[in-house]
Amino acid sequence: MSYGLDKVFKSQFYLPEPNLLYTPLGQLSKDILYWSTIGSSYSYNIVVGGFECLAALLLIFKKNRPLGLVIAFIAFGQIVLINFSFDISVKVLSLFLLGLTLYLLTPVIVRLYRLWTNGIQTQTGHRPGISRTVKTILITFFVGLMGIELVYQQSYQDGLNDDLAKRPYLHGAYQLQAPAALPLLLHNQNPVKRFFVHRRGFLIFQHTDDQLQDFGLRVDSAQNKLWITNYYGATIPINYNYNQQDSLLILEINKTDSSDTITGKAIDWKKLPLMQNDFHWTVDGI
Repeated sequence: MSYGLDKVFKSQFYLPEPNLLYTPLGQLSKDILYWSTIGSSYSYNIVVGGFECLAALLLIFKKNRPLGLVIAFIAFGQIVLINFSFDISVKVLSLFLLGLTLYLLTPVIVRLYRLWTNGIQTQTGHRPGISRTVKTILITFFVGLMGIELVYQQSYQDGLNDDLAKRPYLHGAYQLQAPAALPLLLHNQNPVKRFFVHRRGFLIFQHTDDQLQDFGLRVDSAQNKLWITNYYGATIPINYNYNQQDSLLILEINKTDSSDTITGKAIDWKKLPLMQNDFHWTVDGI
């Protein structure tokens, strides 16, 4: 249920960030490539997430549990295949869930096998169970947990679709009119051609050789400063000026006797082909 709701609300396979959209395909790892591709399709997430939620709901009630286990087995089998094929690092967990589902399916498989070989379903006899009152309490408890999960999902999202959630101030991709070096800040001496403001608090520079260098980011809009943090924990202030009318963002790094300045123009990354919800019955050619 948890993973299903994450997909329905687009908080697992989120919309690709601008820095990924402008990274050459061959430089993406397989897991990031898969994550970004699936994240670009809202309808696919709804269907797959709904499939997983259906399995969770069917598992609650004993009468529907065999069907729920079959659906869960199909879902987990696909996940295991994806994790191994795209080198996604939750292989052990997905294998455990698949194995657990197979174990719970064993009695169903045995009954189906006997039905196929003997033509009748062997009755296992009456087995004492828990009282109706206790069963009702347990079902109510677990359904309540699912409801809490649903409320929790909504509590940290703006609406039911993370693709439409409000992005932070300055979020996006910025293109330099001409590549420029930032020797006071960056170790890579190749000039910078783009920079990105990531929604999770990162400032990312892309060099002409397409290498990326990222910093932790905190925006102080009151003083027009970006406070960035490198991997050594050092915090560096950057003065910025954003002209909303022409979408120009100017970054200035000052040191004792020198300064570096770059100007980037915001790119409408949502117009890229991957971001379009096109539909074709046939493919004319590539």
